[in-house]
Amino acid sequence: MNLLIVDDQKDVADNLKDGIVWGKLNIDQVYTAYNARQARLLLVSSNIDILLTDIEMPQEDGLQLFQWAKNAIEGLECIFLTSHADFEYAQKAIKLGGFDYILQPVKYAEVEQVVKRACDQIQRSNKYKSLEKISGAVSEHQSDIIDHAVRKYIDGSREEAIEELANFNIIDAEAEGPNYLAGIQVTSLLKNKNQWDTPLMHLVFHNILDELFQEIDCKIVLGSVWGDEQVPGFFGLVFTRTGEVLDESIYNVFQSFFNYISHNTEFEIALYTGACEPGYLEDTADRLNHLKADNIMKVSVIMDVRDSVKKTRDLEQNLSERWINMFKRKDYILVEQDIDLLLHRLQREGALDIEMMKNLHYHFMKALNVTTGVEHGSPLYNKMIKEMGYEEFLNIYQSYETFMKGVRECMQLMAQVQSSEESSGSSIDKALQYIRKNIHKNLTRTEVAQYVYLNEDYFSRAFRLKTGKSFKDYLTDAKIQYARELLETTKFSVSIVASKVGYDNFSYFSKVFKKYVNMTPQEYRNNYHKQ
Repeated sequence: MNLLIVDDQKDVADNLKDGIVWGKLNIDQVYTAYNARQARLLLVSSNIDILLTDIEMPQEDGLQLFQWAKNAIEGLECIFLTSHADFEYAQKAIKLGGFDYILQPVKYAEVEQVVKRACDQIQRSNKYKSLEKISGAVSEHQSDIIDHAVRKYIDGSREEAIEELANFNIIDAEAEGPNYLAGIQVTSLLKNKNQWDTPLMHLVFHNILDELFQEIDCKIVLGSVWGDEQVPGFFGLVFTRTGEVLDESIYNVFQSFFNYISHNTEFEIALYTGACEPGYLEDTADRLNHLKADNIMKVSVIMDVRDSVKKTRDLEQNLSERWINMFKRKDYILVEQDIDLLLHRLQREGALDIEMMKNLHYHFMKALNVTTGVEHGSPLYNKMIKEMGYEEFLNIYQSYETFMKGVRECMQLMAQVQSSEESSGSSIDKALQYIRKNIHKNLTRTEVAQYVYLNEDYFSRAFRLKTGKSFKDYLTDAKIQYARELLETTKFSVSIVASKVGYDNFSYFSKVFKKYVNMTPQEYRNNYHKQ
């Protein structure tokens, strides 16, 4: 701590500084000032904790100095020195918030005693402020603290997670558990999708669950750590406050929560629950993860780990052969429909889980490899990796949506490869001919795709595969190239050239031309004829 001595009598100030061993009072630095002006400068330029000032000073007395200082310096303690044993001085000093006052001539022992008490007061105040700051930070970032602890629990560091929650008073020190775990997966948002984000969903779910669990004297800690970019998810730990609460009572609360969400909100959810009891304590969280992974269709359902029984089913032995024959006939749409029907049938039979999806993925990739040579390094393999991404390509089996998306994109890529190998009478070649004939028009992708009877998205993929460029880039290149030819071979004005390549706006044409050629149209013409 640092202390400032202020007295208009220099000898008094210097003697105080030199006559006391300040180090034993935990005072690190002692400053002196001989008037209020010097004191103000030191107060604003140094980290002063205690002001020891004479009251009777010319121009500006000690009371006025402290009145200014307490507004400028937070947490400053002031000890007044006075030669008058006048209660009025003492009353003013205390009213201003002064810590204490000492009669002059001072006794060093008395100064040491008062300064020591001031130091203790500052330490207590700083400790309180620190605790208040920590408390505020905990309150402000409670959701982050909960998410961190719940993630630790899911990852296996369960004792650390519980200790962390207790240390931040998120659960009571005497709370027992967790007795029950639950995972919430948002499977569908029926309306107002733009109004709901993960923090808002978390708030709604937590408030409902907290209210329901209070009825059986339990506490739930809910973290926003069980979802992904597409599907929000939450993981909850249930603790009992007092006495024993039956698992059935906790499950009934979750059943009430599921029913309430299903009938009174804009969400559809899948709710996975499990008791932490002998035989389940170590792996309940893992079992919930498996239940979530096995809900391939993201069906709105409540499932408990003790009630989950997997149904096994053997796939048809000729499944790969069936798809191979469809590939050979180029019935790509039929392959997609066949896989979709098979997935729904397995779901109805209760046999669709993550292992079944891996099996289907194997048969699908086998059929692709046999038919088209889709293996590492092949042209089609490289196209699939480029279009879909390596990780997505290898992990499409993880959900119904990703699997069907992967199948659909594979079929589209195969059709594109087939299309690129056809003769010049192909749809894309017809599109290129149409562009050349109508270069003077303001062509759109929709217009050209309709001309060759192709879906817009499919047309875009096939067009890029054929030309190596997007439709927009190819069209702009073609227009600029034709404009250059006109500027070289005709005397058309620049505005006429612009209209002949489909630009109604002369200024915009000039801007696009300069971007591609690094010269304005007129500069290009002049430069060409100089050569």
